[in-house]
Amino acid sequence: MTRVPRIPFGRNATLADAVDRTEVCTAFSVVGAASTPTSRLVAASGLALGGVAAWAVALRALRDRAFSGRLQPVSRRDEGAAVGAGIAPARDKRGAVSLVGAGPGCADLITLRGVRRLQEADVIYFDRLVDPALLDLARPDASRVFVGKAPGLRAWPQARINRLLVASAQAGKRVVRLKCGDPSVFGRAAEEIDALAEAGFAVEIVPGVTAASAAAAEVGRPLTDRNAGRTLVLASGHPAADAAPIDWSALARLDATLAIYMGVARAADTAQALIAGGADPCARVDIVERAGAFNSRRLSSPLHALADTIARESVRNPAILLVSPTLHPERRQRGARTCRAPASRLASVEFL
Repeated sequence: MTRVPRIPFGRNATLADAVDRTEVCTAFSVVGAASTPTSRLVAASGLALGGVAAWAVALRALRDRAFSGRLQPVSRRDEGAAVGAGIAPARDKRGAVSLVGAGPGCADLITLRGVRRLQEADVIYFDRLVDPALLDLARPDASRVFVGKAPGLRAWPQARINRLLVASAQAGKRVVRLKCGDPSVFGRAAEEIDALAEAGFAVEIVPGVTAASAAAAEVGRPLTDRNAGRTLVLASGHPAADAAPIDWSALARLDATLAIYMGVARAADTAQALIAGGADPCARVDIVERAGAFNSRRLSSPLHALADTIARESVRNPAILLVSPTLHPERRQRGARTCRAPASRLASVEFL
């Protein structure tokens, strides 16, 4: 068996550093007798790799062996040989489109199905917040096209993206639309699905970890609770210009956990509307910048001081606002009270 050298992985290592290590991948390619992916990992490595390296190496082994026991082709030339040998299914001459959730930050939050779709893709249209390391999992000959949008900028209007997806599918390509988080949660998936359906193409949705889940995990709290948080609301703090305004007063009366996406710019209006609707001014708001990423940042504030905290700490998007259930039974009894405690700042965290 090929000797696997020790690989140093530090704070700045990337997924590509692990995936592109030929020695590591070769070691796995010769381990065929082990009964499980885990035992193959142990048998092939013989050493302790860092977290990112171990994940990347195991993922490569799973790709090669675990999906229905068939080797996944990694280039068009190899794909043709594989089809001729009966290893992989023949391609449909019509294109196929998958909307794939990349997860909210670091590359290892993507699902295995999402990784497989990346490996199969002929062209990948990816968003601004997608971890670039994920693109290294695609075939070398796959096209990678940036179609990201930033707040206030319209370099890639949605209609143009829709036309690209349709044109690529009509050309017979396997298309991946790689979106940060979950494509079905504020990812404008409906517009892309409608455009493709009008052109006669069905769309596969590959779910991803949404930013609200990552934010809750980073602050160490659940999104729901059987006693004080039985309802969860995902809301956009930045609705479309022609959309009806959100009734924050109605949401306040639900006594739910609110996960507000893209809510930084209008935080003052949102907090005021929630309080006017009956929300406790002392309700805790967790603010998580870049949830799921290695450079995420966490803050907390009472609801009434939310706008001041955001301004003082220079909070920027992408950020999630997690508003705790706002009407607690004991506070209903005594009524809302004024909070005087300043917002507390939590330490920034880094994930290797």
